[in-house]
Amino acid sequence: MEFEPLIGQRLLVAVQETLARIPFYASYPRGAGADWFSSLPVLRREDLSGVEPTRWLPPELDVAEALASGQLRPLTTSGSTDEPLKVYADTQLPLPPNVWAMHGLPDDAKLVNLTAPVCLGTHCPGDIAPHGPNGLLLTFRAGLFRASDESIRRAVQAWNEFEPEIAFVNPAWLHWVVRRARGLGLELFAPRLICLTYQYPSRCQRRAIARAFDAPQIEFYGASEFGGTDLAIGCEAGHLHLVEYQAAVEQVPSEHPGHDELVFTTPLSRSMPLVRYAPGDLGVVDTLGEDACSLWSVPVLELDGRVADVLRTESGVVTTRAFDDAVSEVEGLEFYAARSRAGAVTVQCIVERGTEAQVERAVTSAGLALGFTAVKVVFVERLELGASGKLQLTGEDERHGLEVR
Repeated sequence: MEFEPLIGQRLLVAVQETLARIPFYASYPRGAGADWFSSLPVLRREDLSGVEPTRWLPPELDVAEALASGQLRPLTTSGSTDEPLKVYADTQLPLPPNVWAMHGLPDDAKLVNLTAPVCLGTHCPGDIAPHGPNGLLLTFRAGLFRASDESIRRAVQAWNEFEPEIAFVNPAWLHWVVRRARGLGLELFAPRLICLTYQYPSRCQRRAIARAFDAPQIEFYGASEFGGTDLAIGCEAGHLHLVEYQAAVEQVPSEHPGHDELVFTTPLSRSMPLVRYAPGDLGVVDTLGEDACSLWSVPVLELDGRVADVLRTESGVVTTRAFDDAVSEVEGLEFYAARSRAGAVTVQCIVERGTEAQVERAVTSAGLALGFTAVKVVFVERLELGASGKLQLTGEDERHGLEVR
């Protein structure tokens, strides 16, 4: 596979070929040039809903053979943004060169995957299951915050016996398992690399994971709709770099003035070639200086959270990133979920014992500084996860139908 950036004429040719061979794009206008490309419609989740997965595949492809040989795999998206979608994942997509090597790891390093069942992307017959010769799947079907002590003990035992070199995890799930394990007098074997994925990684979780493991943390960013295509991967310095040989990115105005939305094009995918698709994330595309990292010339993404997950003040919106930056350094705060209504915000918090008073003062002060007319802090023992098993950090109470307590 070529590892040349999808930019300029290479991008345009790849898009033209995709529109010509994929049934979904039969009605798209043909053309050439940057202006033609930027005039193509921006696809959103609702445009994909109800579309048969085969409409994203070239007609000449023998789907039955591709499934039987393992080149394609049926996949249902987690449903964190809407109704789950049925897609095909391309199992042959390679990681960018040296992703593991830059951390001193071989390509066949032992990898443990910890997240919600619907996010695993493969069938897991129980809470613990092997995955290929070098993989282990861990989850809690009863729910993360409802997992029993015995479930935690079994998960920790499986993790420690496996001795993973790489942990590919939802950051909230790993933080909670570490917290519960320590309460039971248990420690987890330390991997050499921790990959944060599946949801926006709060700095609360980053901090807790860094305290638990002496290992670098990098992000993997993508969405199931892209059929296995990684959109961005972290480097050794922690920057989130576009996988530019598989994806092109645009930064376009969102429905929230002053905040842009990311739009991706992945025309080389053999299972879900998407042209100008917006997965629903706010963010910025940036460049780095030569001394920033070994991949300084590759564009970086700065994610601000989901378009649908903003908080509202009386004068504007607060993104997930802005709220997280404001509260996540509060000592004692471990987990939170913030919901706004009519300019005010309620923040449910899980904290270290004995820190309630200082957390309440600090979170209230941070919320008022962000422009909320009132801040209510509620201490809880657990938080509710969405249908996809992800911890939604922020959002409007009206949109999500949550009670403000």
